[in-house]
Amino acid sequence: MNDSLLDENLRQIRDSVLKLCAGFGDAYWMEHDRTAEFPETFYRAIADAGWLGIAMPEQYGGAGLGIVEAAVLMQAIAESGAAMSGASAVHMNIFGLQPVVVFGSDEQKQRMLPPLLQGREKACFAVTEPDAGLNTTQIKTMAKREGDRYVVSGSKIWTSTAQVADKVLLLARTRYCQRAIFPIFAQLKRHFIANISHSAYLISAAEYDLTFLAPPDRSACYALPPPLF
Repeated sequence: MNDSLLDENLRQIRDSVLKLCAGFGDAYWMEHDRTAEFPETFYRAIADAGWLGIAMPEQYGGAGLGIVEAAVLMQAIAESGAAMSGASAVHMNIFGLQPVVVFGSDEQKQRMLPPLLQGREKACFAVTEPDAGLNTTQIKTMAKREGDRYVVSGSKIWTSTAQVADKVLLLARTRYCQRAIFPIFAQLKRHFIANISHSAYLISAAEYDLTFLAPPDRSACYALPPPLF
């Protein structure tokens, strides 16, 4: 990255992250790539330094900064040699919790955000589906209201870090609509955050030899039979 494009605050973020990442050299990442193990020590170091909450509100334990600062953080992690192994280990807790910040109640934010920002819990983001890919207008995972909870059914794939996550931020629809008109569909889809029961919901986790610095925990398929909540 060209440092001349960064102001002093961004340079300080970049330099601090690169200094932290210097403790995790090529041998560390090659070993975790070879074993497909989650880089727990690296994750813990990032969490303990407070970087997981860089773009989250201060009242929930974040730094109250923005997406630009978070992007500089992630670029520095990748540049350090961690590449996607390091970036995939932390990006969900850094970027993926914005729906909770924007749409969650005060009680939900207070309950959900601090454990994730402190690194006591890990989250994953379940969007991609076998038939729809990332075309969210075509997702089929359904969340049906039953009393005071939702029952979810459907399938998700390529859910990075799902094997180690404690929470899943799940994109599902609440009713069917035959035509894929995005402005309408935006009103039919909701985000849900829930606990993961690995023994109940992990269907398969195929291993792929990606040779160099593969993302951790490459989950091929997560199925979501009811009840999830």
